[in-house]
Amino acid sequence: MMDAADAIIANLTPSAGRAPIPGPSTSLLYGRPRQALLCVLHDPAPYAERVARFMKVTTVPDNRLIDSEGLTGWDFGLRII
Repeated sequence: MMDAADAIIANLTPSAGRAPIPGPSTSLLYGRPRQALLCVLHDPAPYAERVARFMKVTTVPDNRLIDSEGLTGWDFGLRII
């Protein structure tokens, strides 16, 4: 069914915690080389701000974010409109 789609719309709003549920994320990874992608997120806050609601986040000199569990991420400054 996904192979025949012209686009994939994925709701990446976390249901609990800081990360999106796996289903939409998997759909994006599968569809990325094939279809147009539209992602919906119901929280316009930057990624670092959303993670900081749950734990301490530190920015290191190369602009990587490191959370209190030692996981690394980047905040590209993209906004949801």
